Amino acid sequence: MLDFKKFYKDIIFDIDEKIGVLYTAKQGDTKSRGFNVAVTQNRMVVPITTETMTFYAEKPDRTRVFQEAVKDGDGFRIDLSNQIFAVEGKVQCELTLKGATGERISSKTFNMLIDKQLEEGSIVSKDERGVIDDALNFVTEYVPRMELIDVVMLENYQAAIQDIQNDLTTHEEDYTTQFNEGFPSQAKDLKDNKTYTIKLQLSSEGRPQLISKEVI
Repeated sequence: MLDFKKFYKDIIFDIDEKIGVLYTAKQGDTKSRGFNVAVTQNRMVVPITTETMTFYAEKPDRTRVFQEAVKDGDGFRIDLSNQIFAVEGKVQCELTLKGATGERISSKTFNMLIDKQLEEGSIVSKDERGVIDDALNFVTEYVPRMELIDVVMLENYQAAIQDIQNDLTTHEEDYTTQFNEGFPSQAKDLKDNKTYTIKLQLSSEGRPQLISKEVI
């Protein structure tokens, strides 16, 4: 199987220098486009530990793409979606390196030139924000369902509890008698060598209580 990541372009993200390379691609390209980013300072590679990187792009039609880079070895990998290549023309791109707590360390801008696709059926250009869009889609589709489920479950629980309370009220004496007849009337404390009588009764609020009394 062809490894599309082998086609990715290399970007040197130097803390003190600009990215002076113009990258090109074809309108409608998919999967085979992305960047491997090496972070350097004074031309020396800086291994990535807790840092993060984001990729931002604005297309010629003013729609935008926001994407989180993936840590890959000592650098970052950016897997570009087909939205980047939806519109021909110059795409303005920005890479931002952030520290462990989200502080901005450095940002670099560069351009991509998207050549026109002659074949019909190009994709429709729209805004895309990677994991942010995924999260919003989840909230929009599933949270209302979760709230509905919660309401239904709560109503069922309340109904079940009310049924139990009604049953206890109606059969209070029957349950107490049945329990006391089938339950051992005495229990012995082997540690202190004491014997207790035990019975069940319901409180004024309808709650079951075990009553024990030492046998003298």
